Amino acid sequence: MVHAQVGFAEMFSVKRSANLIVGMCLLWLACSVQAYNDDIHQRLTFMAARQFNHCVEGSDVPMLKPLAVRYIVKANLREQNRNFFAGISSWHFYDENQAERRALWFVETSLHARFNDKVLEMQQAEDSTEEYVVLGNLVNFIQGVTSPVQVVPVFHPRWWRWGASDKFNHYAVVADGIQKLLEASCPGLIEMGDVDFNSLLISTATMTLDAVRGEIPGMNATWEVFWEEDPDYGDFGQYGEAGNNFGREVDFQCGDEVCQLLEDDPIYREFADQRHFLAVLATMKAMLILQRRRVPGQSDSS
Repeated sequence: MVHAQVGFAEMFSVKRSANLIVGMCLLWLACSVQAYNDDIHQRLTFMAARQFNHCVEGSDVPMLKPLAVRYIVKANLREQNRNFFAGISSWHFYDENQAERRALWFVETSLHARFNDKVLEMQQAEDSTEEYVVLGNLVNFIQGVTSPVQVVPVFHPRWWRWGASDKFNHYAVVADGIQKLLEASCPGLIEMGDVDFNSLLISTATMTLDAVRGEIPGMNATWEVFWEEDPDYGDFGQYGEAGNNFGREVDFQCGDEVCQLLEDDPIYREFADQRHFLAVLATMKAMLILQRRRVPGQSDSS
């Protein structure tokens, strides 16, 4: 009788441990499939709002009020940190064919279904506060597709490395470098044609993919040595020869020779600045799409 009780207790302990392990893995997975961390999303959004107001000042397009900016920032981060079950079932990977893709039976791996739902919410919004909140949700996706790992895409969580994430997604934002790139951004923003949120998402992701496919300066290799696309362009890619080592010292094959990037190499910084600049510029464009609604005689282009 005693042995039976001990056996039951052991069995219960094993079951409880297994449930705990599964729960922890799911929690880790829900937190690991997103793009930039909260601090980067927040910094990019505030930079975009400041530059947006600078660009539209004196034009027919109204500037963003401080409270509106905070609605946008808060909603951006809320989209990033949705509840546990939402995070597990809906990931933020981009699909070049804008297809909705599922893993297992309940996980939507591409961002497009949720993004399209948010566009519909924007169209149905009943007041400006709701519009700014939905804009923040949309901005989270638009900024996310400036991250190479999200658009190639590469499934970057690794079950054997707790908390592992793509190194680029945590590479520091340097405001001075981005601001320098933003200096000439106003004319192009003001003259932006009839763009909607979906076309903005696609064009932003396409520029990111073009950058990944582009040559590393001075080397006979592309950035695909870090993020390698699926050759059939229909599934997840993988980390290339350089692996998940953006920002670190790494060697990789360049044609007939071996190339090297050093820890915090200036080439890394230039690549990251361009992607972060793209994130800020795309956020400004998203802000313009909404703020044009406030201009008399302008049609809704969302």
